[in-house]
Amino acid sequence: MIVRGMSALWCAFVCGLLHAHDLRVSVDFNAEQVFFKVYFNEFGEEEPVEEAKIKVYGSERTLLAEGTTDAKGLWQMPRPKLGTYWADIDGGEGHLIKNERFEIYDGSRPARTERHSAYPWTGAVLGLATLAVLSGAAWLYLRRRPF
Repeated sequence: MIVRGMSALWCAFVCGLLHAHDLRVSVDFNAEQVFFKVYFNEFGEEEPVEEAKIKVYGSERTLLAEGTTDAKGLWQMPRPKLGTYWADIDGGEGHLIKNERFEIYDGSRPARTERHSAYPWTGAVLGLATLAVLSGAAWLYLRRRPF
């Protein structure tokens, strides 16, 4: 009985540690620079992504610039001419944003655009699958062990 109680406490503790987050990016610009901010959304809190790899493409997927975010999740590049551009962001450990579209325009409307990863629930699904496997293993172990 004590072992089962301890197993339940352990499972509750692991549930608290496993949670989902998704990769997000915001793009802004001024007259000279384009600014990228890459972060994880952790329960409404922004957690910067250090060393996220960013590639910016022009028409026909021509690579214009590439770089890596700093400790604050920031990276900037020189502002290109007016037009539509795309960015790929690799936040590591499978967190990807592909073909993020943004526009450089004359400034008559807000510059900010924001996007999150295509599969924000992947972490939750993997966390639940992990719990199911661990719970099944614990159940089999306790079932075979005499008390």
